[in-house]
Amino acid sequence: MDEAISRGCASVNPARRLGLEESAPSEKVAWSDFEVDRVAVALAERSKFGWMHVTFLMGLYQAVRLRQSQIPLSRIDFRRRIIDYPSNRVKGGQGYSQPFEEWEDSYESSSRYILNQRVCHWRMDQSSFRNRRSF
Repeated sequence: MDEAISRGCASVNPARRLGLEESAPSEKVAWSDFEVDRVAVALAERSKFGWMHVTFLMGLYQAVRLRQSQIPLSRIDFRRRIIDYPSNRVKGGQGYSQPFEEWEDSYESSSRYILNQRVCHWRMDQSSFRNRRSF
């Protein structure tokens, strides 16, 4: 609205008179190991190669947000073990690079396996292409 006022399209901002107060954000509670295990197993059973499972694992191991996990495979350097997050995918608009380790645990056997699951976009495109051909 401030932009509209400065351009002469509006004379006042009616939202300023609402008297709304800012509230403090609620405290976030970390998941227990049991909860993390439960979600990991459920997502693996539901769709091991699906976007939710891959995004969950990237958040768990790389501490990325949902939007950050939507990066092309070309931004992942497996030889140097670095993920390059572009600025348009990072909160705050400042891209950065982050090293990753080989993840050896009960969820998956290697980082290459986990990160390669981003091909789910390709699979989704292929399935929609097949559905169009069936009409």
